[in-house]
Amino acid sequence: FVVQSFRDAPTTVTIFVTGTGKKLRNVLTAKVLSGSVAKDRIERYTRKAVERDSFEVTIPPHSYLAFSAE
Repeated sequence: FVVQSFRDAPTTVTIFVTGTGKKLRNVLTAKVLSGSVAKDRIERYTRKAVERDSFEVTIPPHSYLAFSAE
């Protein structure tokens, strides 16, 4: 997946991936990021807790980053 920024300054975003123990690989640099377990979120329709990992990423101005989940 791709994360793109149209802002004029670097921007830090949080990416959430369903499941725990996941890693994100930056497709452009091959760098692997480890996430942290996010607080439980209640799924809207089933009202069940969803386990997920969160990753904080800084995107340079007017650019994009591409990731694959592992």
